[in-house]
Amino acid sequence: MPTRNLKNYNYNVNNTYQLQPQIQQPQTQTIKHLFPHASNGNIVPINIRLAQPADIPFLAWVLYTAAQSHLAHCPWSIIFNETEARTRTLLEHITQNPSLPWSDVSNFWIADADGKPAAAMCGFAPTTETPTDPVITELSIAKQVFHYSNEQLADIQKRIIIATFGFPDDIPNTWAIENVAVLPEYQGKGLIDLLFKHVLEEGRQKGFKQVQILSLIGNEQGQRSFERNGFAVITQKVHPEFENLFGTPGAKLLVQDL
Repeated sequence: MPTRNLKNYNYNVNNTYQLQPQIQQPQTQTIKHLFPHASNGNIVPINIRLAQPADIPFLAWVLYTAAQSHLAHCPWSIIFNETEARTRTLLEHITQNPSLPWSDVSNFWIADADGKPAAAMCGFAPTTETPTDPVITELSIAKQVFHYSNEQLADIQKRIIIATFGFPDDIPNTWAIENVAVLPEYQGKGLIDLLFKHVLEEGRQKGFKQVQILSLIGNEQGQRSFERNGFAVITQKVHPEFENLFGTPGAKLLVQDL
């Protein structure tokens, strides 16, 4: 969700953002597990690894699915007033922007099963100082990808701002996890737990003492998964405009010590 570090709502519709067809290949790190839950009863190897540029289409699905959560419609599609297919095209470009750390491909870990990406999770360090306002970045990407009119961009901007109303503020100096999703056929198989294990350890190795994650109010399945992996709700934020637009009052903030 496009909700963080919004410092200036006055977007200039003439701003442009240069899309990045080439992104730096991240260092590969792979951890192998045995996965005894295949439908045929066989042992399936699971690799936990950092995301690569080739994973971008899958990560667009992850961003879309994680944002939709338990809702009838994905907030990304609501914000941009687009179909799922066109929204995921836009999200592919958003994953290639390092100034949006909660969606940047280099911050994702992926669980491979049966030789394909099956689940993913983003781990990153929230920051209050970014070179460009995320609103400007997201609107500029959308303008360049779909050539929106200034009127369309103004409407999108209003919906992005409403999206900020329902999310608690980040905790300073805290590792963050977002955009968690698993393919339906692998749900309940433990892949998310494996990803949590490694992304939490990543935060420890970076020196963080606490980790946070957001969960939309009403996402009971997601909250149970987070609590099973050590998180506890500390606060929530609600707003009527957020609920009117997205169909949920707001979001909960869960944390745990590392």
